[in-house]
Amino acid sequence: MRMTASAPPSILTFETRGAMGRAAAADVAAVLRDRLARQSTVRMIFAAAPSQAEMLDALACERDIDWRRVTAFHMDEYLGLPADAPERFGAWLTRHLFSRIAFGAVHLIGQEPDPDREAARYAALLSEAPIDIICLGIGVNGHLAFNDPPVADLHDTRPVKVVELDAICRQQQVDDGCFSTLGDVPTHAITLTIPRLLDAGQLFCVVPGASKRAAVERSLYGPIGTACPASALRTHPRCTLYLDQESTPPQLSLQTPVRMTDPATRVSGRDPDTGELRTIVIQGGRISEIIPGGPDDGLWLSLGLFDLQLNGFAGHDLNARPDPQTVRDLATAVHNSGVSRFAPTLITASHDAIIDALQAIAQARDSDPLLKHAMPFVHLEGPHIAPEDGPRGAHPAEHVRPPSLDEFDAWQAASGNLISLVTLSPHWPETDAYVRGLRARGVHVALGHTSATQDQISAAVVAGAMLSTHLGNGIAATLPRHPNPIWTQLAEDRLWASFIADGHHLPAEAFKSMLRAKGLERSILVSDAAALAGCAPGIYDAPIGGKVELKANGRLEVVGTSFLAGTAVSLMFGIATARRMTGLTLAEALRLATINPRIPFNLPALTVGAPADLLRFRLGEDESLVPETVYVAGRPYPFTP
Repeated sequence: MRMTASAPPSILTFETRGAMGRAAAADVAAVLRDRLARQSTVRMIFAAAPSQAEMLDALACERDIDWRRVTAFHMDEYLGLPADAPERFGAWLTRHLFSRIAFGAVHLIGQEPDPDREAARYAALLSEAPIDIICLGIGVNGHLAFNDPPVADLHDTRPVKVVELDAICRQQQVDDGCFSTLGDVPTHAITLTIPRLLDAGQLFCVVPGASKRAAVERSLYGPIGTACPASALRTHPRCTLYLDQESTPPQLSLQTPVRMTDPATRVSGRDPDTGELRTIVIQGGRISEIIPGGPDDGLWLSLGLFDLQLNGFAGHDLNARPDPQTVRDLATAVHNSGVSRFAPTLITASHDAIIDALQAIAQARDSDPLLKHAMPFVHLEGPHIAPEDGPRGAHPAEHVRPPSLDEFDAWQAASGNLISLVTLSPHWPETDAYVRGLRARGVHVALGHTSATQDQISAAVVAGAMLSTHLGNGIAATLPRHPNPIWTQLAEDRLWASFIADGHHLPAEAFKSMLRAKGLERSILVSDAAALAGCAPGIYDAPIGGKVELKANGRLEVVGTSFLAGTAVSLMFGIATARRMTGLTLAEALRLATINPRIPFNLPALTVGAPADLLRFRLGEDESLVPETVYVAGRPYPFTP
């Protein structure tokens, strides 16, 4: 069996465990009815575990199924328990399902004196005809059935085998309430092997509970291998994964239901890395296949852009106490500019103004699963920045203040923990404790708008800071030759760096030198777009900078000063400008705005199983990038019903 990710699991997430179980049972019943309409009998395998209880209970209540034409098996059994022990998986399934439904036949793994002989007997029963449906789960250690990591074999030639259970697996049986103590749990079992499980026609995998979240995450995003046997589910073409709120990993922000009957969409274009044509197959909002070739209409196809710093766009402002509709309109404008995902960015403001903006973003996200996906988190730029003119930039001086974990916790409580990136100046005495506190809360920390010393910057990095926000900007107009904050951050290998490539924030030679110092692997392009991006030149009153002027050349500055007030261009424009200023290839420039911003936040890129965030574009005569179609979780923009 080839262990390659030919198709990801379809994924359904639910608020509650009960809703998850009922939905899974309804889907199993629908497939079962369809199979019985087309064939004389159906053969099914069931897992025996508390995680399956809600699904099995709902399945037993399904009507209009001729269970007499269904043959049932189970996938594993303990060795060494008495034949009448209630802890045996056969006994558990009998209580929860087999005694409630009149199956045509039920085949249980027995307690033969010779376990290998019993494994061979059961394997022979299984091989008499194909298995149509399997209902299974995932263990805390990522096991499928009793294929724990130490004994799992993705290419096992045996359909059924005797295994020794590892400690994590045995402890799970205690934690699930199946046994009182670890000593009560048998050490060996008979299990169906992974190739035998994956040979079934359809898999329905039900995985509730917070204890399973890490295993689900490894199954979906880790390498396919025995370190997490459930990762092999990604090789099965018809697998549906059911999760409740507690088991859903943080990367899985896409909440749109994905059904096996969802039609497939094919999107083709040239790969910027190779120049070769490729076709990406989208099903249920996710990438189900990437194959070479496809029709050539002169367009390119890349991973969708991800803007890590966006304050507003096309007149829609996040820093002017927005309402949810403003946030929705902003997302529409941003998608229209070529960006699939972005981090709404709030700058220095009063405590209440920040809470109001956070709540508006949260309400907009909650109103639409695609918005929740498009805006995975909030970037808070300030208010803990340098207070002096120059490094403070266009941020309002009256709201600059020292960092406070109590204030941050209030923001998170008001927004439902939306903030995942905070930019601050590390000159504050409270910096060390604040950075460590944010990291303990799972929040990333960036340095910016600062005149901090070398020691202060280094201390913040040791505490956990990982990014320099728009390096080279948000800094004094004149600096000591050395040392200065730019040199220190450029030399710090533990810091990523974001850059604004609009032709105004950084001159070409400075940007090119900084990019060389950081390397393409740790550099990120951001737009830092303000609400005036995409608007006509003129003088405006704006929350960022007050009275600002948008000049005909695209420069946005505070009137009467040389200070910039964000940018007035899109991230697509920045990619083209970065190429002109540095000589980057198309693939290199795109990497800085697609792959790199996702890496620190563990967001999936262009891989099978990832959300289908794509950009289809053409190149203009001046090497500009002109978006043709932007995909957000598989939905083309403009979105269709």
